Amino acid sequence: MSDLSKDLELYEKIQSYLISTGLDSKDAKIYVLALNKGTITSRDVSNEFSEIRQNTAITHLKRLAQRGFLEYSSKETTNRKPYSIDFKVINPRIALKEQLEKAKELPTLLNRYDEHWEFLGENLIHEPDIWSSKNERVGIKIGASIISGSKEEIKIYSHDCSWCRFIDIQTALEDAYSNGVSITVIAQDFNKLLLEALKEIDISLFSCEGDYGAPFCIIDNDWLILPLQNGTISKQFSMVRTNDKYLINNFLKLFETVLSCSQKLVK
Repeated sequence: MSDLSKDLELYEKIQSYLISTGLDSKDAKIYVLALNKGTITSRDVSNEFSEIRQNTAITHLKRLAQRGFLEYSSKETTNRKPYSIDFKVINPRIALKEQLEKAKELPTLLNRYDEHWEFLGENLIHEPDIWSSKNERVGIKIGASIISGSKEEIKIYSHDCSWCRFIDIQTALEDAYSNGVSITVIAQDFNKLLLEALKEIDISLFSCEGDYGAPFCIIDNDWLILPLQNGTISKQFSMVRTNDKYLINNFLKLFETVLSCSQKLVK
């Protein structure tokens, strides 16, 4: 994107946010281009994005204007082609005012829901069950939430701990450690960069030989998380989690077996 070479990361984040709010992906791309240029025409759009034809671009621009992201800076007249209209960008703080106001309300709403969440945890009878989060982002978020909420002990067995590379998981481990939680990690072959990051958390690291099965994480003897690798083009993870005591106890025994055959790493 030639016109968006400057502050590319900023524009990409704005574009991602707009799409997450439900804005059409092409509309989001065009609005981001308008943010960069200030004033935009359908020709600008078709020149920047080869997949958007000029007569289609005007439809996107008018739709953005209707939604308050752009405004007409020159009027359509009989002696000008419709796609020659100029559109002026609206400041995101104004265009996204409604979304920003709603976002401000969200923390308060979640705080109020926390009380209900605690009520559910204290009053409902939870039968042992198994849940699978196939979406990597969702699975990582849920796994990180369980880890950061640990109160006593976390035990992790992995091959190279590649699933721990996610910042959400690393932050969750840091939060748990800062709360006094004992953390033990066993791996066959630690990724060097990840190993340094784990050492900074000052947790117990062990190296083992041999393959003892799929990676797993046990939290407070209450939760078992299994990060499963999938994806044909790139490495992706899905998360299986369970509070079934029978499965947790079996994996606890496996962890103790692996630990007895492992060597502690010197920091």
